Amino acid sequence: MSKNKVGKNIIKCTVAATVLAGSLSGIPLSTNGVSQLFGVPVVRAASSSTQSDLLGKIKQLHEALDAAGKENLEAALKAVQAVPDDSKHDLIRPVIGKFNLTEDQKHVLGDLANEILYLNYDPEGAFLEKLRSNEAYRKVLVELSSAAGLDTSVSVDAVMEYFLHIQDLAQIKLLALSAVELSALTKDESKQEAFLESLLADVRKEENSPVNKLLNHYGINSEDLKAVKNNIRDAIGQPVYSAAVNSLVKAYFKILDLDAANPGVPVDPVDPVDPVDPVDPPVNPTYPTVIVTPPASDLDSTFNQLLQKLANASDSEKQELVKQAVQLANEELKKVQTLDASKLAVVAGNEALVELGPELNDLLDKAKAILDKLADFLNKAGSKESLPSVAFKIDLGNVAQETVTLKIPEASMQKWGAIPFGSLDVTVNGLTASFPRADEFQKSFAFTIKQQDASQQASLKAYKAVSPVYDFSLTLGGVATESFDHPISLWIPVAASAGVDKELLSAARIDNGSLKFQGGELNGDYLVEPRNHFSSYVVVENKVAFNDVLSVKAWAGRQIEVLAAKGAIEGRGNGSFDPKGTVTRAEFAKMLIHAFNLEGKSEAGSFSDVPSQSWFAPYVGYAVNKGIINGRTASLFAPNAPITRAEMATMVSRTLKASNKIGKEAAAGTDTNLAAFKDGASINASLREGAALAASLNIVIGDNGYFKPNANASRAEAAVMIYRALQVK
Repeated sequence: MSKNKVGKNIIKCTVAATVLAGSLSGIPLSTNGVSQLFGVPVVRAASSSTQSDLLGKIKQLHEALDAAGKENLEAALKAVQAVPDDSKHDLIRPVIGKFNLTEDQKHVLGDLANEILYLNYDPEGAFLEKLRSNEAYRKVLVELSSAAGLDTSVSVDAVMEYFLHIQDLAQIKLLALSAVELSALTKDESKQEAFLESLLADVRKEENSPVNKLLNHYGINSEDLKAVKNNIRDAIGQPVYSAAVNSLVKAYFKILDLDAANPGVPVDPVDPVDPVDPVDPPVNPTYPTVIVTPPASDLDSTFNQLLQKLANASDSEKQELVKQAVQLANEELKKVQTLDASKLAVVAGNEALVELGPELNDLLDKAKAILDKLADFLNKAGSKESLPSVAFKIDLGNVAQETVTLKIPEASMQKWGAIPFGSLDVTVNGLTASFPRADEFQKSFAFTIKQQDASQQASLKAYKAVSPVYDFSLTLGGVATESFDHPISLWIPVAASAGVDKELLSAARIDNGSLKFQGGELNGDYLVEPRNHFSSYVVVENKVAFNDVLSVKAWAGRQIEVLAAKGAIEGRGNGSFDPKGTVTRAEFAKMLIHAFNLEGKSEAGSFSDVPSQSWFAPYVGYAVNKGIINGRTASLFAPNAPITRAEMATMVSRTLKASNKIGKEAAAGTDTNLAAFKDGASINASLREGAALAASLNIVIGDNGYFKPNANASRAEAAVMIYRALQVK
C-alpha cells in the first residue's frame, strides 16, 4: 500500500466521532444552504472532493472570522492541546472503547482525533500530510477496517469527501429551518447543541453508508458519539467551547453577507455594521456556485423501502404496508403542523400584530411534501385509504396586549387550503379559534381578538363569568366578514371557580347589553362552541329555574335545567316550563339545532306553510339542509303539528350523524333493538332505523316495555332525549 493510501471507512468513522461529535467545527460551514432560504438564487451541482475545494472553504472561514473569533478558536485549540497526552484517548473513549484496542492503539487513535480537530482551522492543509505520512495511524486504521470486512485501499482524500458530505447534510437541515428558527440558532447555545446532535443523528441513520456499517460492526451508537462531544466540551470548559461555536456561527453569516443579529437582512455594503436602510437600493449579494446533491431524506428512504416491499406483497401484506405508510405520514405531519409565532408580534401600545408569510409557507410546503409522498404510495398500492386530516396550528403564545391581530396573505391561505388539513387553529392566551378548511377562508386573512376583563361588563353583574370577554372580528379578502357558511369552533379556556356548576356553563353572546345563550360543550378545561358569526362572547354559569317542574323533577329536572342554561329550550312565560305540554315539529327542530350548534347555511325550501319571516323558518331550513327532518309532503312541512316519539327519536339519531357525534354509517340492528319493545313492530317503516339507533344508544328507554311510537312527545321527554344525545361520545 502506498503512503497516500489509508483506510477510508475507519477515517470516516473517526471524523464522525471527533470532528462532528466533538462539534468544535461548530455548524459545518458552507456558502450554500442558508442563502437559498432567504431567496438568493444558487445553482446546485455535484460537490467536489478535491483538496483545493476543501481548503478553499476553510480559508474562507478564517477570513470571515473577526479578531475576537480567531482568539476564541485559538483558545479552544490550545485547550485541546493542553489535555495531557495520557488522557487524550479518554476524550473518545465512548467510541474507541468499543474497538477492544490495546493501550498503544488507543493512544494512536487519540492522537489522530486531536489532529483531525484542526480540520476547520488549518487552511494550509498540514493535517492532510500528517494523515498521509503517519505509519502508526495507517496501521491501526487498516487493522480495524479489515476486521470489519471493509475496503482499506482507498485514498486519504476520502476524508475531505466525507467532510464535504457532512456540510451538505447540514445545508439541507438549515434549508428546512424557518427564518425564525434560524434566528434563534444564532443566539441560543442550546439550539446550536440540538442542531449539532440532530445532524449527528442524521449522519448515523444512513443505513447504506460504509461509516454506519463500520459503526454497527463495533456496536457504536449515536449516544456514544454524543458522549464524545460532551467529553471534549467538558475537557476544554463550557465558556471556551461556547465562545468557539458562537464565533463560527458569526463568521458563517458574514460569509453569506447576512446580519447575524437579523438573519435574512442583507448587510449594507456602505456600512457593514448596520442592515440595509430602507432608502438604500436593494442588495443582491453574489455567492459562489456550490453544487449539492442532497441525499434522500429519511422520509424518502422509508417510503422507498415500503414501495419495494409493495411490489411482491399479498393483499393482506399491502394492507399492512398501507397502515405503516399512513402511520409514518402522521408522525411526520406532527413535526410540521405547528408554527410557533409567539416571538413575531410587533407591539404598538395595547395592540399586537403578527404577520406571517415565509415561516408559514415553509411548514406548509413540508406538510404538502409528506402528503404527496403518501398519496403516491396509496395510489401505487391501489388503496382507497383517506389522507390523514390534522389541524395546522398557529400558536401566538401569551400576549399581554388587549388586542392581537393575525394577518396571513392570500397566497399562504390558498396554500393551506390546497393541503388536506382539517382546520387552521389559531391559539392565543389559551383560547383557540379553529377555522375549517373551506374556500371562504382561502383569502387574505386578518383575525383580531380583543380580550377584556368580564368584571367590567355591566351586563354580566348577575352571572358568574369564568372567562374574559372576547370580541372577535375577521377580514377576508379585505372585507369585514361577520357570518360564515362553515362554523368556526371556539375553544374557550374556563377558569376554575369555586361553587360553579360546570354543567350549567354556557357561551353567551353579548348583544346590545343583553346575553344570548349559545350553549357549548365542556371538553376538559375548555368550553367548545362552534360559531357561524362573530361578536362578543363570554362563558358564564347560567342558572334557570322554573316553577312547574316538580312533577317531573325526578326523571327530567336536571335535564331541563341544563338545556335551559345553554339556551336550547325556553320556558313558556311567567316562570313556567310546561313540562307535559306537547312539542311541535318546528319547536323540536329549533331545540336540536341550538343544542348541537348546527346553525349554518339555511335553505328557504319550498314549503308553503313556512313563511320566511316566521321565527322557525331558519331552524326548519337548517334541519332540512342537514337531513334531520323532511316535510310531510313536498310542499307542506306542518311546523305546528305535534311531534311523535318515533319522529323525535329519528330526528335525534339523524342529528347525531349531522353533528359527527357518531359516524354517518352508524346503524343498529333494527329488528333486534326494536324487539325489546312490546309495540316495536308498529313503528312506521320510514322511522324504524332511526328509532332503533336511538334505542341502541339508550336515548329512548321506553315506558313499561312500550316504545309508544305514535304518542305525542312531551316537552320534558324532549329535554331528556336531547340531554342523553348530548352525552353520546
